[in-house]
Amino acid sequence: MEKSLEKIKNEVSGLAGDTNAYIRSLARSHPLRQEILLSAIRYLDLPPKSAGIDVGCGIGLPALLLAGAGGKDLHVTGVDISKKFIQTAGNLAAETGLSDRLCFEQGSASDLPFGESSFDWAWSVDCVNYAPAPPIGQLHELKRVVKKGGKIALLGWSSQLLLPGFPALEAKLNATKEGIAPFKEGMEPARHFLKTGKLLNELGFQGIGVKTFIKDIRAPLEPDIFSAVKDLIKMRWPETPSALSEDELALYRQITDPDSPGFILADANYYGFFTYTMFFATKE
Repeated sequence: MEKSLEKIKNEVSGLAGDTNAYIRSLARSHPLRQEILLSAIRYLDLPPKSAGIDVGCGIGLPALLLAGAGGKDLHVTGVDISKKFIQTAGNLAAETGLSDRLCFEQGSASDLPFGESSFDWAWSVDCVNYAPAPPIGQLHELKRVVKKGGKIALLGWSSQLLLPGFPALEAKLNATKEGIAPFKEGMEPARHFLKTGKLLNELGFQGIGVKTFIKDIRAPLEPDIFSAVKDLIKMRWPETPSALSEDELALYRQITDPDSPGFILADANYYGFFTYTMFFATKE
């Protein structure tokens, strides 16, 4: 397992300068997300000699972790609507020596290119019922392609504390349109990711559960973690967040600018965290 993780880390690092901004972002954030995704995978305790689907797989990073953690008898099929992402995922699988446990196909989460009861389980990270797309069709598709008694698991980013010492500023940032994304103003409360359990119940799933996982970020930060957190802050809130006063904007830029003497990650005692929440259920 450790050898697989090291191979994945090394190959993904090569994409940190990719010309595609989203691929670049996924690659740079991988050192931060790897531990928390592995915690979720271990918690699920997927059955050996099983086959599952990763819906909205992106460039295949969660699928690689699933395959690496599950051993040679576990097979994962990744699906994403982007041809570019699928090609990148396939290349990563080959380069990490995991292609015998992985395959990737282009397709939509709302219209999966598989027959009924094709998989033992299904998994989705920051996609099904997390992205702004209407979730019901996607959840129906997951239910359709999973066998009776099979498990589905949906993970989504659920919180963060990245600006310690500035709680009022971070609270205001979190209340902006960027801060509540992918939820949007005007959406029904039922569309919020933390309401996923209600949807699963309405669709007839059984054994509905939920678990939140935390990733601690504590100085001293390794170079790849430092870069990942720096990018994470930029990704979570833009350079000019909406709804900040001039003084608040100046403070925000001061503590998030790597060239500023007040850059928050330069603090030798920095500590922050983020969380992912996983809803899981069984098809009866």
